[in-house]
Amino acid sequence: MKLGIDSKLYRAEIQDDIDILSELLVTCVRGVETEIVTHNKYKTLTDKADMLVNILTKGIGR
Repeated sequence: MKLGIDSKLYRAEIQDDIDILSELLVTCVRGVETEIVTHNKYKTLTDKADMLVNILTKGIGR
């Protein structure tokens, strides 16, 4: 994420919360991954994981 801030991909305002936001993003993706693996929902959740990452990164983007 720091690289994203440095390259102005993400807003500078997230700098103070960068560690928490990084953990949150990983936790969200892991939650989706758990659903895919434990509940055999690969086909239905793979696209949703991509969508979640897209929403989160665009939310902190410029």
